[in-house]
Amino acid sequence: MDVFFLILAGVAGALTRDVFHDNKLILPCIKDGALVLGFLGGAIIGGAVGYLVDNSPLTAFLSGFTGYQILANLVPKEGQK
Repeated sequence: MDVFFLILAGVAGALTRDVFHDNKLILPCIKDGALVLGFLGGAIIGGAVGYLVDNSPLTAFLSGFTGYQILANLVPKEGQK
């Protein structure tokens, strides 16, 4: 499967998550001194996982859908060690 289609599936999953979560698109920005990737983080994770696991658009979509939460848990919050 072409990497481009896997990235598109990751983007679709990330956008779907944003729309279902709070009905607005979270764009990449700096908030309270920390980088917030928004849907872009889910899209990157979705495309990467879809490519590395099984080249499946469904895997990329689902990874993009849940990638934002995974990324938020991996990045330490300010004041945490």
